[in-house]
Amino acid sequence: MSRKQGKKKGGAKDQKLKKDLSDTAQDKPESVNEQKQATQTAEQNQSQSNAEETEKTQANMEEILKQGGIRGKRRWEVDINEPHAFWDKEPVPSLKQEVGNDVNDPVEVKTLDDVRKKPLLLPKDFEWFDMDLRDETIERTKEVKMVEINFLCVHKQLRKKRLAPVLIREITRRVNCRDIWQAVYTAGVVIPKPVAQNRYWHRSLNPEKLIDVRFSALRRRMTMPRLKKLCRVNETTVTPGLREMKEEDCEQAWKLLMTYLSKFQLFVDFSLDEFKHMMLPKKGVVSAYVVEDPNKKGVITDFISYYHLPSFVINHPTHKELFAAYSYYNVATKTDLIQLMNDALVLAYNQGFDVFNALDVMENEKFLKTLKFGIGDGHLQYYLYNWKVAEMRPSDVGIVLL
Repeated sequence: MSRKQGKKKGGAKDQKLKKDLSDTAQDKPESVNEQKQATQTAEQNQSQSNAEETEKTQANMEEILKQGGIRGKRRWEVDINEPHAFWDKEPVPSLKQEVGNDVNDPVEVKTLDDVRKKPLLLPKDFEWFDMDLRDETIERTKEVKMVEINFLCVHKQLRKKRLAPVLIREITRRVNCRDIWQAVYTAGVVIPKPVAQNRYWHRSLNPEKLIDVRFSALRRRMTMPRLKKLCRVNETTVTPGLREMKEEDCEQAWKLLMTYLSKFQLFVDFSLDEFKHMMLPKKGVVSAYVVEDPNKKGVITDFISYYHLPSFVINHPTHKELFAAYSYYNVATKTDLIQLMNDALVLAYNQGFDVFNALDVMENEKFLKTLKFGIGDGHLQYYLYNWKVAEMRPSDVGIVLL
């Protein structure tokens, strides 16, 4: 009797236990979902917290850099509202002045009567000296008679005496006395107001020397043998008929160049005599080559040139000079431009140049990356004096100033 009752009691317990387990099993999915939701909420909160923390850190770093002067203004990045004691009084557009596409006129108009007749005063022990160069450079958008201002050099110690503005005003006076009122010039700094802003690109020909004199640096994970292999150029040129330009080639090459330059918004209208003066090969000054059509004797189809500009290397035990070639004027009518410029690299390398430099003017962008030029940190701004015109793209410029 008691045993039967015990079984009943045990059965009741079993039933109760089964019921509890069943209830627990039914509750489990809701409990898991709640845990998942809680986990997701926590992750979202943590992610948001991390994002806010990162934003605060970046803001703090920017403030520290700003206060420490680390994030300095680059030479080509300027405050357009910053005053310029000299240039604000000259006939050039201000940096904040917008020039419309329909504007192409002088900033101010003067006559000979407005020009002072005596040279500007110089500091004690200095005097003006006239150099007879006799070759004028002419620029054309409209056809405008201009002078090219180049090699304006003042010793740093003398710049404190404000000699640079005096030189600029005096050359302006002398040019005005010849009834010329406009000029074209370049500068590595930003002053009011560039008509175009260009960049220098560099192609290593002797990478070991360039790194040795700190012209360039060996990048991370790059080895010298690998870099030499990367910068290697062909031993010989591949363009049939490519040879050094002679005087009898000049007229054809000049016509090729002037036809080509007319495609651009800003270019020099060379006379034939000026072309000969600037382009005929001169040792240590300029190299120029033409392509003579192999099937038509005497017919010139292409033209390339580069000028020589060596630099002194200071305080180096081995190297005293760095030999740089600068791309000058190039015209490709029959030969592919990339092939032609690759031959220019070969010619420059065989002449002993360490680096070949080029501006992103004209159509140079077509070959820069393909021929392994690297963009440099040097900028070159183009300016027009007493002339306003809408800003141009680098490829609109057809002038290369030495």
